[in-house]
Amino acid sequence: MKTSRSRNIALLTMLGAACVLTVFAAASAGQAISPTCCVSGKFRGHRADTASPTCPTPKSDDFTMNISQERGCGTRVWGDVLGDHDADHPAQKWEGTVKASLTSRVCCELKGGFTTLTDKVEWTILLCKKMGKWTAKGTYKSTHGSEVCNGTLTMTQI
Repeated sequence: MKTSRSRNIALLTMLGAACVLTVFAAASAGQAISPTCCVSGKFRGHRADTASPTCPTPKSDDFTMNISQERGCGTRVWGDVLGDHDADHPAQKWEGTVKASLTSRVCCELKGGFTTLTDKVEWTILLCKKMGKWTAKGTYKSTHGSEVCNGTLTMTQI
């Protein structure tokens, strides 16, 4: 009985060491040891343009963003976004990708945007899960004719 118990402890110790070595090898090879990037949901956020020569009248606005995601928490995401000051307009459809962050083992990076006849908007957002909800910080670039505004955004899953 004692030999069997000793063998089990030795086996568990070896399996644990093998798991640690596998994780270490993956990290050393540059493979992401990452969270599952299941980011679909509804988010409330705020965005603010940064004043610059190409953005003479910076604006800020609160917004709602819906994120949908391909089956199995895949990399393809899409949705709609609606600024509070644009409530009389339809929500803008957008699409993008999501993947594990290269800078944080607990976060995901979403890149997305949309193009209309007069505007092009692109963003990069770092989503991190805290207490069961995604929170996010990011940057964006909005082009409207010759006016180009860069800015920052924050949002939280609701």
